[in-house]
Amino acid sequence: MRTSQSKDAPCRMTQRHCLEGQVYSVPLIQPELRREEAVLQIADALLYLEVISTDIFRRVSESVEKNRRQLHSVSDRIRLAQARVDKIKGSKKATK
Repeated sequence: MRTSQSKDAPCRMTQRHCLEGQVYSVPLIQPELRREEAVLQIADALLYLEVISTDIFRRVSESVEKNRRQLHSVSDRIRLAQARVDKIKGSKKATK
């Protein structure tokens, strides 16, 4: 997820972080800015960090839920296989 910089917030350097195929551009605040401009850029950067963190937690939650469903499916298959083994174990008939 990438957002464009606002026209009022010039940013010469950007640090990129890559998270599982997703690139986030995090603006760096320049030290030579006036106080007011620095405060505005810091506020913008913090808002963007909130968006990034929300996206990351959403993606983690989706991944956990997907893995939970897969685990449940595998557990069901294991229970079914175990029931079949138990049924065969108690039988005295020859298997086909």
